[in-house]
Amino acid sequence: MNGNPYLGSCAQLFDVRLSTMEEGKARGTRIVDVTYGELQFTILPDRCMDLYSLRYRSQGMAFLTPAGIVHPSYHSGIGMSWHRAFGGGLLATCGLQNIGVADDTPDLTIHGRIGNTPASDFGIERDEDGLGCKIHGTMTESMLFGAHLTLRRVYRLRAEENVIRFTDIIENKGYERVPVSLLYHFNLGYPLISEKAKAVIPSTEIIPRNDHAATGLSYIYDILPPTPNFEEMVYSHRVSENIVGVDNPDIDVSMRIAFTSDHLLDRVMQWKMFGQGNYVMGLEPASCTLDGRKNAIADGSQKYLEPGQICQNTFTISFAPYGGHV
Repeated sequence: MNGNPYLGSCAQLFDVRLSTMEEGKARGTRIVDVTYGELQFTILPDRCMDLYSLRYRSQGMAFLTPAGIVHPSYHSGIGMSWHRAFGGGLLATCGLQNIGVADDTPDLTIHGRIGNTPASDFGIERDEDGLGCKIHGTMTESMLFGAHLTLRRVYRLRAEENVIRFTDIIENKGYERVPVSLLYHFNLGYPLISEKAKAVIPSTEIIPRNDHAATGLSYIYDILPPTPNFEEMVYSHRVSENIVGVDNPDIDVSMRIAFTSDHLLDRVMQWKMFGQGNYVMGLEPASCTLDGRKNAIADGSQKYLEPGQICQNTFTISFAPYGGHV
């Protein structure tokens, strides 16, 4: 028995389906489609177990690029390869050896390699009552004569919540101290973001990435309509508490991303890109600056893991009617 006489199957309230894409550059990519409460979303086991499309009350929350879902074999790490393989999605994880631009440090690539890394030891474990599950897997970033890092991700999902929870455990399995960089590239799209919405960032310090971004400080929390020839603006925020999000009264939605980190994440990057067809705002907990490892080392923001050291980051992504978050 399923324990609820109203249900023929628990899938009426909580459904998880694993399948494999068959078309185009997505061919061979595993996907996990999850439905519960007022949420529908897709996890990509072959792309760092990241979150792709997400709907809350049938409304899109994530920005999706024209590239769509791309099998990780198409990512070479050379030139603009990351952009060609970037489908957007609610979450694209960046790291573990680099975030942002790639300077001339050997073997570093734009936004690193972890987001194009498939999970091993992947599994879905359903709760006994059928109304929740744990989804887990491990991504490995290693090479001969180089770093040996792992990222283990565990989602814990329950039918009664409009919430996605996950924990990342990052471990240095090597015998040398190594630099580690992480960026959680949350990509918010229409209709969650529009000129009717506002960014929610409890900023205590805001540093524009360049002079162009500095011109937008007076409307830092505003979201503009799609604008021809818009040039992206990027800001680094220090925050009073690790909760960021968006409020949009026009569609009656509030979204929040709450996180904890015991070592790595100490800032939130805000990416404002309000072009036509490239209409997205990123809210991105990060470990360092985005101008290459040499820059991060020079300004003291580069993080390191000692041999055997383990760090943990936890995230709670929640959705509510407008005003439902306090």
